[in-house]
Amino acid sequence: MPLKDSLLESKTRANQLLLEGTTSFDNKNYEAAIASYQQAIEIFRELQLKRDEGLVLNAIGLSYYYLSSYTKTKQSLEESLTIFRSEDSRDIQQEGRVLNNLGILYDATEDFAQAKESYELALKIFEETEDQVEQAKVINNSSYSQYLQQDYKSAYERLPMAFNIFREANAQPGLEIARRNLINTAIRLVEEKPDTQDGNHDKSPPPPFEE
Repeated sequence: MPLKDSLLESKTRANQLLLEGTTSFDNKNYEAAIASYQQAIEIFRELQLKRDEGLVLNAIGLSYYYLSSYTKTKQSLEESLTIFRSEDSRDIQQEGRVLNNLGILYDATEDFAQAKESYELALKIFEETEDQVEQAKVINNSSYSQYLQQDYKSAYERLPMAFNIFREANAQPGLEIARRNLINTAIRLVEEKPDTQDGNHDKSPPPPFEE
């Protein structure tokens, strides 16, 4: 088989594994998702496709996050971040998305200082790229981080901005998350009864993989 055909076949197999992994991820079968993603990433490494490797590492990190395996989450996300910051595989948009997910991870481990730093870096990127929907995701998450620290006043300050961005963009998933956080934070402001179980982050999920 010619080398070109062999490479194409390998890439096709990797894409198939990604599809299987994403299907498992969407069905909340995270162990199966990781298994498929790990097979795909081995192919991408053999083919030296660094950007694809970075995308899959982000997906693996999110899968581990949902399994509460935070050490493995951090390792995967940091490896993904390194790839997107590298000169030969630079992708500022994906860097921002991984930073957003790292912020969520740090909230889960109650490392709020690191979470704040990650969100600030992500927000700066999306301001530079003028991606308002991604900005709104980060604003929602940094606000929810304040909520988790029971600083409801700070949490409420920018949530209406995120809500309005999602509404104008007709971004329904983000809109519903921001709506829920906006209502719950307002209730906590009035009642002053902390409850850290009734809000939500807006994660940067695995993006659609291109052929």
